[in-house]
Amino acid sequence: MKNLKNKRGMSTGETVVLFMGIIVILAFITAIASSASVSTQTQPVTNKSISVVNAWVNSSYVNSSINFTLYTQTSVNVQNCPLTSVVIRNGTGSTLTVTTDYTLDSANGRFSLVGTDSTKNMQGNVTYADFSYCGVGYNFNQSDRNIAGLWVLFCALILLAFILEKSGITNWTNEFR
Repeated sequence: MKNLKNKRGMSTGETVVLFMGIIVILAFITAIASSASVSTQTQPVTNKSISVVNAWVNSSYVNSSINFTLYTQTSVNVQNCPLTSVVIRNGTGSTLTVTTDYTLDSANGRFSLVGTDSTKNMQGNVTYADFSYCGVGYNFNQSDRNIAGLWVLFCALILLAFILEKSGITNWTNEFR
């Protein structure tokens, strides 16, 4: 049977190996990039709804000792990575002011309301919160985060080398024999 070759002189089998190699390496790059993202970046949460109905004693008094959980922090995150970019809004969308309208315990991921005119309008409403947290596996050390980011670059370089070698553009395998 005749060996079919394309314009570059690649057989059908070599073309299939090239295509399959690209698919496999792209799958690895996707998984590594996703894992690197969780370990190097804080994870944003937007418009998390929190019921504040049980904070009210009556129509004009709020019980400021009741804590509402934004995010349950692990013991490691309590020490190393408090919540960041915390914004709390009442049910009408008005942004509340930290220390004036609410107190924030960013290390433990909790807040409590303070009785002000802004919070009085919230009785029976839902509060909305935006914040960022460190996911499980987050690297607290900046050097570790930089190294994790390099894995994606190395995978991309491996993909490029594979494509160049298998397509016949370069012939590195004969260089090292």
